[in-house]
Amino acid sequence: MNTDRLLRACTVAEAQLSSQTALLVLCKFGKTEVEGGGFRSLIARALELSVPVLIGVPLINLLPFREFSAGLAREMDLSEIVSSPLTAAERLLSHWSLMSETKTEVA
Repeated sequence: MNTDRLLRACTVAEAQLSSQTALLVLCKFGKTEVEGGGFRSLIARALELSVPVLIGVPLINLLPFREFSAGLAREMDLSEIVSSPLTAAERLLSHWSLMSETKTEVA
């Protein structure tokens, strides 16, 4: 993997991100993210802007992802998404709405 290109892609994506972004979809929370780099800053910025993030997480990286997400994640098994993508998207967005309402109440 070319980490320079990944960093540039993250920088460009982060610059385009706004509170009007409906959803950020990323391929996976991989080795680079586990090590503290990669998409981590992009994910954090999306969450700061209340933009939901959909990202695949390999089982080997699940524990580091859980530590990174600090309870903000809604985990779904891949079979749920594949069998009914629309239902899965609705569940994810409804979870995000609840999280945003909680955030608003706390703020």
